[in-house]
Amino acid sequence: MALRKLAAKFKGKFNQDIKPYITTLGFNEPHIISDPNFKIISHLNFEDFSIANLDLDDNIEYIKFVNCEFHNIINENFIINMEFDECSFNDIDLYNLSIGIVFLNCIIGKFFITNSEVSNLISVRNTKTEENNIGTVEIFDTTFKDNFHFSNINISFLMISDTNFNKLFDFNSVVVMDECNFEKIKFKELALFDKCIFETKIIFKYVIFESFSYFRNSTFKNGIDLEYSSSKEEMNFYNIQGLSSKESKINTSQETYRIIKHQFEKLGNKIEANKYHALELEQRRRILYKEKFDSLQKFSEWLVFMSHKVFSNHSSSWHISIFWIFVVGFFTSFSIDNLVYHRYDCTVSWIDYFKYISIINLDNCIKEHPLIFLLNKISLGYLYYQFLLSVRKDTRK
Repeated sequence: MALRKLAAKFKGKFNQDIKPYITTLGFNEPHIISDPNFKIISHLNFEDFSIANLDLDDNIEYIKFVNCEFHNIINENFIINMEFDECSFNDIDLYNLSIGIVFLNCIIGKFFITNSEVSNLISVRNTKTEENNIGTVEIFDTTFKDNFHFSNINISFLMISDTNFNKLFDFNSVVVMDECNFEKIKFKELALFDKCIFETKIIFKYVIFESFSYFRNSTFKNGIDLEYSSSKEEMNFYNIQGLSSKESKINTSQETYRIIKHQFEKLGNKIEANKYHALELEQRRRILYKEKFDSLQKFSEWLVFMSHKVFSNHSSSWHISIFWIFVVGFFTSFSIDNLVYHRYDCTVSWIDYFKYISIINLDNCIKEHPLIFLLNKISLGYLYYQFLLSVRKDTRK
């Protein structure tokens, strides 16, 4: 592309329109390469920066800043696409922005965009091995008509509200540490959250995913809220981590777990769907625990959920069911030995222990005591049912 020719090809005099501005501010002459459509400015320190003050030629369409320092970028209806390479900023405050901007390996304190309609690419990328941090990212009342891209960046505070992304939204290897909110957002094309780490709870409130969305390989250490979001296409949560942790369970609602479970079911991934089904049921149990004394119905529902948790972890662990089957056999044998044997002259030995873990066992000793018989068969019936569900959960079609 003509506007992005290698800097080595542009060897000429300093731009005479920029030189008086530099002299006025008392800076040394920078390395500026002249081209009819392309400018590079390097190693400058700007206080309050406005592109209008540069008084550039009308034919300049692209300008690149390299190793410059900016105290504050003041927006003046930018009409020139810009790139900042290894620059540092205290504040970036952009209003009525229309053009595209690329930040490559930059240090940014605050990144703020509002009331804008951006036609070209917005990109903030770090290509180095060391961490690159942004203090605050805030975007309000803005429409992005081209791709929006953040890559390999750590963000302390992230807030995006009343904003439309008409093209690709791409968060790749982004870490959000303190706060993360998406509110009243419309993702019209692919929304990609790939290999991201959310140290804080991520909230999607009144968010519409009109196309596919991907959260592949991302980690949610303090939960996610999808309760007030909707998706017209599949949401891919393959290999996400963290939503089983104690912190995530506190901050993730039953409805959010249900949404994730449903998305895995749509993709035919029964193993992961069952995992989030168990988490959904656990959140339901937490709700019932708080409401268990509100009514007899609530109390009975809570008892059922407690039973599912204790005896099979909501039909997800066959090991637990097997354990309780042997416990029932032991107590049945113990009860017969103490309540039935002496009265009815039943023969009891250690091998009888295994008889009483069988639901089809109907020997005379157990039939002599109806209560033991009833408790044994009901308990074993329930536990064998939970065992079968647990074994079958990952294999059913």
